[in-house]
Amino acid sequence: QRQMCIRDRRHWKQGARLALLMAVLSGAGLGLAALGDGQRPVNVFWALGSLLGLNLLMLLGWGMGFALSGEHGAGLGRLWLWLSERFARDAKAAHLAPALLVLLQRQRLNRWLLGLLVHGLWLLAMLTALGMLLVLLATRRYGFVWETTLLAAEPFIHLTQALGALPSLLGFAVPDEAMIRASGDSLPALDMGRQAWASWLLGVVLVYGLLPRLLLACLLYTSPSPRDQRG
Repeated sequence: QRQMCIRDRRHWKQGARLALLMAVLSGAGLGLAALGDGQRPVNVFWALGSLLGLNLLMLLGWGMGFALSGEHGAGLGRLWLWLSERFARDAKAAHLAPALLVLLQRQRLNRWLLGLLVHGLWLLAMLTALGMLLVLLATRRYGFVWETTLLAAEPFIHLTQALGALPSLLGFAVPDEAMIRASGDSLPALDMGRQAWASWLLGVVLVYGLLPRLLLACLLYTSPSPRDQRG
């Protein structure tokens, strides 16, 4: 019986590793999809939306769920456990994930530990995406543009500068107004702002995509759980 339990846990850990690998591959896919192959200019706001959109929506949902009930915000952690079950090699090992959830719920630790899994997975994905961006920007020549049919240039100028305010405190460049206008007006102006746009994009992904997950994961890891408070 003990040997069977050890084998089941080993199989479930193998599934968990594969689930973590999927987070890495997802992050790499985000970076590749955002920049493309370099044959066409990169629309900076489409790239930013693909890199941060889902992450920020999930972060908002987790925050609302954690504040209200603590259960609804753990969807990604539950997905991780579900993937671990699917990758487990036998039926007995697949039952370990639900058993873990039941144990966590009984100890009133599911909010904290599943929240830690949520942010840990997103942190891994965003770290991989940021690394992929660095590799692509270092080895390919990208031009950056923004495009619109209905809106004026001012909203894009203000949004670019507002998003770049915090990253600029860490040393990342922010395109000035002339560069932003030029990137929306004509393709020959691409060369003048390549490095500034690349630095801006990296800084925004770091500050708004990776750092919030890192800070929340550290906060959940170091904060006392309800069980500790009762003790």
